[in-house]
Amino acid sequence: MLWQIIVVFFSINLSLADKVDESSMLKTSNPKIQFLTKYIFKTELPSATRYTISTDALFKEDLSYMPQIDQTLSPIVEASKSARRVLIHAFSDAGLQDRIGVAISNEQAQRVMDYLWFKGINYNVMAAQGMGFSEERLLNNKEVLGDFFNRRIEIDIN
Repeated sequence: MLWQIIVVFFSINLSLADKVDESSMLKTSNPKIQFLTKYIFKTELPSATRYTISTDALFKEDLSYMPQIDQTLSPIVEASKSARRVLIHAFSDAGLQDRIGVAISNEQAQRVMDYLWFKGINYNVMAAQGMGFSEERLLNNKEVLGDFFNRRIEIDIN
């Protein structure tokens, strides 16, 4: 039964999620749930602002950009215009372990950096790195939707 619920959840088209009024979103202080409902989560760190974005909101399976990428990345583009440093880290899930996970997450990080450059961000202030699955994970993959949370891009802007 649980796997059926998960399959149904992932089969929902992301374009439908964009049409949902934010006032009807699940109200919670849990940042992981906020991330799930909005696909982007902003955290203030001591030396930077971190934006965490689901790779499912940025890329299709063939790594081409999603149609709503302009809307999703617009706050990051604005924040990056006056940044001294923009660090982009991409993470994969348990299904992409070892070298393949690092290679795909490297490609995702590079594509985000290329997108920001295309939008006018100085290439010299940016760095991109794919972290694969071996790095810190948001949720244990045995938890429901663990893979969803672990497929992410973290962008630190300072």
